[in-house]
Amino acid sequence: MNGVTSGNADRLLAMAITAAGGPEVLQPRLEPVPTCGPQQVLIEVAAAGVNRHDVNQRRRGPDGRHSDIPGLEVAGRIVAVGEHVSHRKPGDAVCALIDGGGYASYAVADEALTLPVPHGMTMIEASALPEALFTTWHNFFNVARLQASERVLIHGGTSGVGSVAIQLLSAFGHEVYATCGTDEKCAMARSFGARAAFNYRTEDFAQRTLEVTGQRGVDVVLDMAGVVHAKANIVALA
Repeated sequence: MNGVTSGNADRLLAMAITAAGGPEVLQPRLEPVPTCGPQQVLIEVAAAGVNRHDVNQRRRGPDGRHSDIPGLEVAGRIVAVGEHVSHRKPGDAVCALIDGGGYASYAVADEALTLPVPHGMTMIEASALPEALFTTWHNFFNVARLQASERVLIHGGTSGVGSVAIQLLSAFGHEVYATCGTDEKCAMARSFGARAAFNYRTEDFAQRTLEVTGQRGVDVVLDMAGVVHAKANIVALA
């Protein structure tokens, strides 16, 4: 491991889940600073994102299978790198997707799951990016292999993933449509760049999708609800 800064202590402060319950079950605890593997980096955490996964983990309490220190997203500066790390160096400002342990003063991340903190963005803002960005990119471009000019429908248009996906794909020139649970959320989805947004509680979103696309439909659907919308998704597809 290379590049540990002189200020790096051998203990870190973490917020650990001590029982099932509300935020009050998160209690501070001292832990050894982790060491990073050959393709990992050690980050001095400036901010951690809060995900629904973290909240659900806290509500369930420690289970003996996962770290009782929650946190899937962090932002901060790299203080050490593994011997096979090639694109990151100590001092780099990054945000990262990690496998738990983010509610701590130091966290380890795979180099491949780190991103530079965008210019002009605070660490707090950057800590909310990785989960939504990696989910969006992986599903649309690695799994669905979205091509230029293809249309998409995103369920949960104002969710973390939905709001990022609408903005990113719209910036890339795709026609983006969304569903939301209220008219107010539909308006917000349109403000993010959605061509149209449908209230799935009051509208037949599949038929509306066909209407606004000239009966062509969309090429990819991102659905976080699963089987609930399965049949309608098929109708909405090109």
